[in-house]
Amino acid sequence: SKRLRNADARFCQFNDVRRASHACEPCKRIKQKCGDLRPCSRCVRNGRKDACISDNADQIERPLPWGAHSILFHASRPFPIIKPKHQWACKTIYKIWAAGYQVHGLVKILDSLSPTLAYASARTLEMLQGSSNAKFDQLSHTLKRIGMSGNFDGNTESLERVARDAEMWEAQTEYGFWQFVLDPTTQERRGVFINSRFAEQCGFHKEEMLARLANYEAQVPRPELDTLRFFLDDFNHLLDDSSHAPIERYFRVFHPCPALAWTLSVKTYNSLGQCTKVTTLVKGISPSEYDAAVARTPSMCPLWVMGDRRTGRELLADVPADRALCLARCGG
Repeated sequence: SKRLRNADARFCQFNDVRRASHACEPCKRIKQKCGDLRPCSRCVRNGRKDACISDNADQIERPLPWGAHSILFHASRPFPIIKPKHQWACKTIYKIWAAGYQVHGLVKILDSLSPTLAYASARTLEMLQGSSNAKFDQLSHTLKRIGMSGNFDGNTESLERVARDAEMWEAQTEYGFWQFVLDPTTQERRGVFINSRFAEQCGFHKEEMLARLANYEAQVPRPELDTLRFFLDDFNHLLDDSSHAPIERYFRVFHPCPALAWTLSVKTYNSLGQCTKVTTLVKGISPSEYDAAVARTPSMCPLWVMGDRRTGRELLADVPADRALCLARCGG
């Protein structure tokens, strides 16, 4: 029997398969039994090997307890090589990837845009990029005239001070806290800070969540259709100044379980107008609280703005069906 076990292990290693103790998610959805090999034979036949294997990616063993609330970065990672159907999508994907999220799911969602939406998105982003370039050129001219560089120590966030603030949020059990500090000049991450409540809201231990963000492996916890609506609603907030008025939003998530959430985001700028820090608070809300937000401030509810008139209770009940919806098969 030991010889058989060794042969079985060599087979799994050579053929890039592994054993599992439960059915994969695609088979669970159609209520079918599943073999213990990953990818399973049904997913291989249906061309869903990635979905079969990725379902187990969230199951990470609890590491040794770690007291830190942050990860600091001393070098940047190259942006993955991607080939989206729409060239303008690269910058949008880069901004989300830079926060710590996986890119391939985002590429698939943006590739599903219809030609009309893709053209409108490209034109909007092109105009905003032109406006941003004009402001940057004006700032550079001013700095050269007065003999200053574009960055100096007095205008960067103190990582030590930010770390102390994160420690204060660790005791918070109602609000999730997520903050990343940026280099003012390059806009690359210098540090990521979270509390245990935020990691719990994402379905992970704090150490696991920090590792996923650091390695750009966090997953967007929304169905594809919701993510697309979120992206389109972003155009309503592109010109919002979150340094003076924090941006609030109400939406739903499906991971680790169907839920409704409220978020508040605020950006911090230095004296040169460069973004140095982005802070987000997250709180779970009830269906009735979501309905009240739609009635009170519908502009803060991306799903409602994009035409989804379902109540909070209906949104939660429809998560399994909406999660199974593939935008690529729907043609956008």
